[in-house]
Amino acid sequence: MKIRNGSDVRSRRTFLQLCGAAVPLALIAPALGNARAQSLATRPAMGDEAAAAPAAPQFQQGFQLGPSGGRGGGPFSDPWTDYAISRVVVRHGVLVDSLQIQADPTALGVHGGNGGRSAVFQLDRDEWLTEVSGVCGPHDGDGFYVTAVYFGTSNGRYSDAYGRGGGDWGFTYRVPDGYEIAGFWGRSGIWVDALGVMVRSRF
Repeated sequence: MKIRNGSDVRSRRTFLQLCGAAVPLALIAPALGNARAQSLATRPAMGDEAAAAPAAPQFQQGFQLGPSGGRGGGPFSDPWTDYAISRVVVRHGVLVDSLQIQADPTALGVHGGNGGRSAVFQLDRDEWLTEVSGVCGPHDGDGFYVTAVYFGTSNGRYSDAYGRGGGDWGFTYRVPDGYEIAGFWGRSGIWVDALGVMVRSRF
């Protein structure tokens, strides 16, 4: 499944909406560039190579959702902080190579490798992350990875899709009113193998 990068907000929103439900890819192939009649669905883990999603630990500071993806790489988790997220830095190519949250006054850890090209999704001062959506799939017959990701904010903005989006499994993590995405957790090696979100209250 191929996700188009660029400024076509309508196609990004279409992808965003489809990630939350099972939809025949044949119906959206003209927009997404893939003619296989597979289904796109929200799943915690995909395929025989994917890890079963562990029970999300509960924290006083918030809670975790996910992760979605495969079982390769090693575990990672951003620390619980009260920093305001200012930007998300993504390295991407065929897959999502790495993710990093930068928050004032500091930057959190880089999760993944240094391949691909770098992109930055900048948040305004009056907005916060409310959604992380993406696609997972196999690569070179070797396990499952996060092959595309993009972000939504409290102001209704969406980032470009980062990564080419190969694979048949979509995921969406969307927080309710009064909450925000405070960090990432999952598994990574030279790419991002699995991705989940850390959620905290804004009050």
